[in-house]
Amino acid sequence: MNDVDELPGPDGDAPASGVAPVPVEPVPAEPAPVEPVPVEPAPVEPVPVEPADPSTPSTDRAPSLALLAALAAVTDLAISRIALRLGDPGGDPHVPLALARAGLLPRNLVAVAGLVALATGVSDLVRRRTFARLHVRFGIAVFAGILLPSLIHATVLPRYRVAPHVVLFGMFAGAVLSLLVSSGALRARVAWTRPASFFACGTAFLSLVGMAIASLRVVWSSGVGGPISRVARQGSELCWWLAPTTLGLALCFVPSVRMRMREALPFATTLLGGVALAIAAEGALHPHYATIVYGAFRVSALPEALSWVYTGLAGFALASGVGALVSADACRRQLGAALLLWIAGGHAPRSPVQIIEATLAFVLLARVVHAEADRRASRPGGETRALIDAD
Repeated sequence: MNDVDELPGPDGDAPASGVAPVPVEPVPAEPAPVEPVPVEPAPVEPVPVEPADPSTPSTDRAPSLALLAALAAVTDLAISRIALRLGDPGGDPHVPLALARAGLLPRNLVAVAGLVALATGVSDLVRRRTFARLHVRFGIAVFAGILLPSLIHATVLPRYRVAPHVVLFGMFAGAVLSLLVSSGALRARVAWTRPASFFACGTAFLSLVGMAIASLRVVWSSGVGGPISRVARQGSELCWWLAPTTLGLALCFVPSVRMRMREALPFATTLLGGVALAIAAEGALHPHYATIVYGAFRVSALPEALSWVYTGLAGFALASGVGALVSADACRRQLGAALLLWIAGGHAPRSPVQIIEATLAFVLLARVVHAEADRRASRPGGETRALIDAD
């Protein structure tokens, strides 16, 4: 038999010998296991924090001599507007004279230190673009330029040489300046200061309305606008009391700004001492108690039988100011000075020294609100800055 390879048949699928091939089933190939490649997390680059502009003034700290002005204002309130009115007309005439002389030093300190602090505080707010828009800051600068020369003129010269229209210009300029500063602070998204900013704005606006109507009545020699003026005065007085009261309540109950033990002890001591003094004074000076309260704070909305409410609110605000004034935080100390000046300046001030105290209280309160907004915006994950200028 020859070793000859069998040739395929004519169809090409079977050999010519007729033997069929064995079919071969294909073996399925198993996929090779794929090992997972570890993915390294992309490096997170830290967000660069822009350093603060050294040319932009800070509002965290009280302006120069503001704390001294606050302490001197409370001393002047206690001597010149309370103790001096407590004297017996039939008693020793040397006592009122001695009290009047003793009140000269704190009053002069308020005038000098208050003017310096007011000029510094307003200048800082005007130079900060994040405080308010350009037209608001321009208005603040204009009315500060009217107020400061008027107050300097009224405090340096003797009283008999000061023309009444100078003090009147100072009153209007102080009210408008307080309104503009409060409106700038009202835009900040700080929950615990927002009610106080609202009431401060209402105080300034209603005081301005009342002064405008009173001036028109004098010029026209008529009783036009009497009911409106009375409603504006009472509303302004209510807002004037509510502004420091809401701040004091925030310092007592809001967890983020609640008083520490270092602040709570002076607060409680001052509050208890003030309440005891007010109760003793009401019992000893019952016929004249309401007159003394009016002379101290220029408030008259409540009847005489409820004059103790005024002393309670004033004592609570002063105690809150003392508690904040001893804080280790500079911004809290600035708030304490604002509370003391707010009460010492009185409602709707008329004298140059009280105008300085009241206007400086508005400015310090606006600085505190702005500083709190800056702090919240600078914290990690904090809200976007609320006071953005779109000049």
